[in-house]
Amino acid sequence: MNNSDSHIIPVLAGIIFNRKNQVLLAQRKSGLSREMKWEFPGGKLKVGESPEECLRREIGEELGIDITVKQIRNILLLSYFCEYNSGEFRLSDHREVRWVPVAEIPELELSEADIPIAKKLVNG
Repeated sequence: MNNSDSHIIPVLAGIIFNRKNQVLLAQRKSGLSREMKWEFPGGKLKVGESPEECLRREIGEELGIDITVKQIRNILLLSYFCEYNSGEFRLSDHREVRWVPVAEIPELELSEADIPIAKKLVNG
């Protein structure tokens, strides 16, 4: 995917599952944009980088864990199903991470961009 000639900035989100079929959500730190909102971790695609490379890099940088990118799920914000592999969490842009059963996701105050993903996930 090449974004050098475009004003559109591709942003990807990882819907990361653990072995209990819970989804990982991360809460933004205060003082940052979307402070204290919960979100699916991810980030901006760099020029020349594949979406899978982007997700692995962003989640590694922001959370310190390793994932396997499994399957793309399309919304304008690209979201991929991923599987947690290993790693101890080291947070940079987030104050907390939490494994959440899918049915409980709507109980959290989500970042605006993540609400459509959450609805699709909860409603199948």
